[in-house]
Amino acid sequence: MCSEVCKISVRSAQKLLDHVNFSPLHKAALEGGSKTTTDDRVPASGAAQQHQPRRVIYDGTKLFWRINETLELCIYEDVSANCVTITAFQQQSTERLVPVLVDLRSLLKIVGGDDHKVQHGNSHSNVYHAYHKVPPEALTKYLLARIQGKKDARGTISLFLAKVHEHEPLPVLLTAYGHQHGALPTDLAVRRRHTIDDVKEAQKEVHDAAVELKKARVQAEHLSNLARISLEAFWKRGSNVGHHHHHPHSADLHGSKHSEWLRVYDHVTMKNAVEHSKDFLHAFEK
Repeated sequence: MCSEVCKISVRSAQKLLDHVNFSPLHKAALEGGSKTTTDDRVPASGAAQQHQPRRVIYDGTKLFWRINETLELCIYEDVSANCVTITAFQQQSTERLVPVLVDLRSLLKIVGGDDHKVQHGNSHSNVYHAYHKVPPEALTKYLLARIQGKKDARGTISLFLAKVHEHEPLPVLLTAYGHQHGALPTDLAVRRRHTIDDVKEAQKEVHDAAVELKKARVQAEHLSNLARISLEAFWKRGSNVGHHHHHPHSADLHGSKHSEWLRVYDHVTMKNAVEHSKDFLHAFEK
């Protein structure tokens, strides 16, 4: 129940992973729900005490040129489970590919070379000590150079490790059956990275908005000029009406008052409209 609440509350895969790593509520899940024995206990001193049992060592994309696909890759390790998991999914699909589970002990032995051999056994101490001698960047570089993809007849993509050199060994692969795969993050499929198409679409939206803003500004200037011309015409008309009041053949007093009232009303209306247009454009540009 706690894990479901955490998945709902935490949207980011990285934040969920950090929460699971540091929260004591998930300690039992990280340890597989069983008590640790003397042989499996993590050393309580040194750098091994500060090491996180599970963390992301790579989060990015890779172009698989053989299948002409760019996949999202996330590589995370679990020292307590002696596993490095490579997950991937397509950028335009929410379907997650079958992960590749690599035996961490054999991977450290290959990447570390003869100077950092890892003994096989039930103790996790050897894995911890070897891990701190082999930087995570070396593991990531090794896996990225050898992870490949292939498509079957139905177009389904699957991942595998391929040799770069003919006679080099490959690390041992683990099977998902019986492995603590349920304790690993399950919301990585919702993570999305902005692609070049997303950038182009955003640039197009910004360009269209700039064009619309320019059109609105031109229209506002046109309306402002019309308002100015109208105000000048009303002022001239008002002046002529005032001049005709003293003419012997001018209109009667009632008609003059009505015309003057319309002139003042139109003047106030136009002035308010211009001020409103200026305020609107100022707020729109922001």
